[in-house]
Amino acid sequence: MAFFGRKIRSGSPTSGHGDSIGSTLWRLARLLIGVGIVFLLWRQVTKGADAGWQLTSLRPIPSILCVGLMLPNVFLELTAWRMLLNGAGLRLSFGQALPAVLAGFTAGAISPGGVGDFVGRVIRMRPADRWLTGVAMALARVADGIAVCAIGLPAAYFLARDTTATVAAWTKSVMGVGVLVLIVLLAVFIGRDYNVRAKWLGDRLKNLREAVNVSARIPGTIRLRVLSVSFLRYSVFVAQLCIAVVAIGGAQSVTLPMALAASTVFLMRSIAPPITFMGLGVREAAAVAIFPLVGVPGPEALVASLLVFASNLLLPALIGVPFLLFPEWRINEPEGDAP
Repeated sequence: MAFFGRKIRSGSPTSGHGDSIGSTLWRLARLLIGVGIVFLLWRQVTKGADAGWQLTSLRPIPSILCVGLMLPNVFLELTAWRMLLNGAGLRLSFGQALPAVLAGFTAGAISPGGVGDFVGRVIRMRPADRWLTGVAMALARVADGIAVCAIGLPAAYFLARDTTATVAAWTKSVMGVGVLVLIVLLAVFIGRDYNVRAKWLGDRLKNLREAVNVSARIPGTIRLRVLSVSFLRYSVFVAQLCIAVVAIGGAQSVTLPMALAASTVFLMRSIAPPITFMGLGVREAAAVAIFPLVGVPGPEALVASLLVFASNLLLPALIGVPFLLFPEWRINEPEGDAP
């Protein structure tokens, strides 16, 4: 079956396209694009000088705190997914959900367009529950998008007020795109009559209609709770990036302007097309462009963004390797009740 335009066989986690070579080349190209962007940014912000000292002079306590915030981030993502599954009628315990989420991190890191995050979770579920699993995950992503736009748009507005006319105009264009994205996401997340609103999609997107119809089974109170979790999760992301700046030495302490800058960085990262490996380079370019507006030098902003990338994406992907490699650690039967 297809999930948002990607075909997934009911009994297999593999892609239905069969072009493994093309997918591998695309993954490699996205990785090279991301590395190339980071390299060019590094050359630009350091002006060719040796700035490797940022990597060897990390402040220990902020660095440990930054990496440690990966744990609540994973927990909050897992919590939102479980809430949606439980709301749709599939009871999933914490112990069952955690291996699936970690396997999804790993699969998402090595797959084109991050579709592996979806595959890594559904292969650990019973075949009959895989469709519902994917729908719940997609709805959680919609909630994440709403949160990052709702947090980032006001932050970008306040930043744009005290900048040059050129930067203000550029920031407002980003805000315009963010507003459009937010409207679309809200329409999907809080819409009720999916059967009517999705008819225009036509037969080619029949499975998408089925997905939104399944999501309509989830009560509104649970959707609101999931949205609250997403807001909390992205607040943690913002704090983590600010702490990373302090760990690098770009600031002495976390300030409100830094939080506004971090929120704007995540907004820009979220609305950008997925052209690089796990967003590598896109988030860093946003950090280098935004953080100097609040007094954080470009090199420190770049390294802080890379530290957050390693903490939230690379580290969970490494932890999830055994859960992806050993299929016997599969969820066979749901157990336990929802909290």
